[in-house]
Amino acid sequence: MSGERRTEREEVVFPTGDAVYFDTNAWNRLLDHPRSAQIRVHLQRTNVAVLASIFSAVEVANTRDLERRRALCGLIRAVNGGFPLLGHPMEVAVPIGRAILDDKDDYLFKETFSAALLLRFLDDSGDEVMRLECLEWRRREEEKFEALFEQLKPQEPNSSVSFITREVIESDSFLETLLLFEPARDAGLTLDEMRRICNAPHDSIWTAVRGMLAYWIQDALRHAGRKRPNAFDLWQAVYLGLPVHAFVTDDGPLLEAARNINRFLKVQRLILTFDEFLSRLA
Repeated sequence: MSGERRTEREEVVFPTGDAVYFDTNAWNRLLDHPRSAQIRVHLQRTNVAVLASIFSAVEVANTRDLERRRALCGLIRAVNGGFPLLGHPMEVAVPIGRAILDDKDDYLFKETFSAALLLRFLDDSGDEVMRLECLEWRRREEEKFEALFEQLKPQEPNSSVSFITREVIESDSFLETLLLFEPARDAGLTLDEMRRICNAPHDSIWTAVRGMLAYWIQDALRHAGRKRPNAFDLWQAVYLGLPVHAFVTDDGPLLEAARNINRFLKVQRLILTFDEFLSRLA
């Protein structure tokens, strides 16, 4: 993919080998590291695919300092290579679910509208109109998330109830909750189809979506009546359900969410801080 603006969505095969997800904290740490250039060369030589997402891109868009914004955008595009940004997990999950229902082994990663918009921003980070468009997209998504979560979260705290269990996330009532998410609703997925998707013999993003929802509800039980700042960003932990080797972040709440999701996966991923990731590169 070049730096040209594009209007068509693209499909590429998910990278094979060691795919690693970096959140915004990890990208900032890489930019500021005194050995940043050597680390990037090492990643290329060892064929480690470092993935970025719409969440990282929109956080960069929220960076007011133009020089740093351009540096982060250039870094992500250089290291992320030709792979598109990972889109909103639910937008990624629905076509994966369809592939499971159709008994397809290979999945073509489809670039979503939001991912295409934010990728164009990375290629032209000085475009103020586009930057504001990206921030407006985030505002709308956060509002939709808050509206849905208000329907799901308990109103009274209760630390004795546990949602983060396999029994809960495999129940029909829990699967019906997944159908409330807009992409699943728009796709017309049924409860029977959701059962088939979630009963796939291998890990999929739907395993991580269920783990994430259980974590959100459990966290809301502890803090009922209060808003959790930056809860929308925790969506990133759902990327553990993709065929990634490691998930890298220094963000405490995101680390906690990722570790809770990881327990449900058949193949455990590495959940690493940036320094732990570097130590494994040596």
